[in-house]
Amino acid sequence: MCNYPEKIRVDNGSKFTSEVFVNWAKAHDIMIDYIKPGCPYQNAYIERFNRTYRDDVLDCYIFNNLNEVKQITEDILASSQRLTRMN
Repeated sequence: MCNYPEKIRVDNGSKFTSEVFVNWAKAHDIMIDYIKPGCPYQNAYIERFNRTYRDDVLDCYIFNNLNEVKQITEDILASSQRLTRMN
């Protein structure tokens, strides 16, 4: 069984304000915490992740399918975790 978070912090983009997303969150008792419009720094952690992931993964490879993206991402995460444990 999947444990859902109590709250998700998101921007005000159409993907997070859609009826489908809002209904999904309600069905799983998840509170949606919208950041203030025009204030991406309120969601700095994910903004940083998105930039780093784009720079380190998406911009460095040509992918043929979604499975390749998943595999390369898993390889990078595993490598990063090994380095973290070594330090």
